[in-house]
Amino acid sequence: MRALVPEPGVPEPDAQPDPAPDPEPVPALLSVRERLRRAGWTHVISVSGAALAAVAAIGGLWAQAVAAYWTQQTARDQLSQSRDESRQQAQTQAAQVTIWEEGQNTLQDLILHVLNRSPAPVTSVQLGGLLYVKGVLSDRFYFADLPDLGPCTEYVYNLSKTRLAMPLNSSAKEGAKAMKDFTPESVSFRYLSFADTYGGGWRRSWTGLEEITPGDFPIAKGLVALPTPRVAAIQTCGGGM
Repeated sequence: MRALVPEPGVPEPDAQPDPAPDPEPVPALLSVRERLRRAGWTHVISVSGAALAAVAAIGGLWAQAVAAYWTQQTARDQLSQSRDESRQQAQTQAAQVTIWEEGQNTLQDLILHVLNRSPAPVTSVQLGGLLYVKGVLSDRFYFADLPDLGPCTEYVYNLSKTRLAMPLNSSAKEGAKAMKDFTPESVSFRYLSFADTYGGGWRRSWTGLEEITPGDFPIAKGLVALPTPRVAAIQTCGGGM
């Protein structure tokens, strides 16, 4: 076979040009998938930021709630402790207020001792007793108002000079008869009520001490007057009974 040789005077054909590069993708022609992909990441970043901010806010609120709770709890515990201490101090003071009798058999030689061994005064002091009727102890209640008891002080009363100052809760006829029949031996004093420094009420009897509302006595039938007491300082003060 003979090789092809270009004929003289005939130009050789141009070589095939290189193919043109593909054009850059136009933004408007981006695929829907690509747009969604890019938009999705933006949304994820936005949502993640919001979620982190919400978590931080919730954490801050939780911390504030915990701090508020412990502040309230501490205040409540301190208030409870203060109340317990006040009650203990009041009970200690009440235990230092006592009464006792000196003498036996008849009222003529009976001396009543009222003592406040605490270093603080007590107020609203009343002495209460029951009335003897024909030699039998009745439920007729009589009382006597006593002065406030000073700190570390003893008050000594001679009960033979007791008198009925005023009938109470009785008719005029009953009152007149009570005034006529009353003798120092007619009443048996059994209770001492008073208020402590904190305003709490207490009743001391021959058998013990109980907490009451100040002035909590039965309906009285008479007001008894006691003589002026002899007052003396107590050497040993501040000890409970």
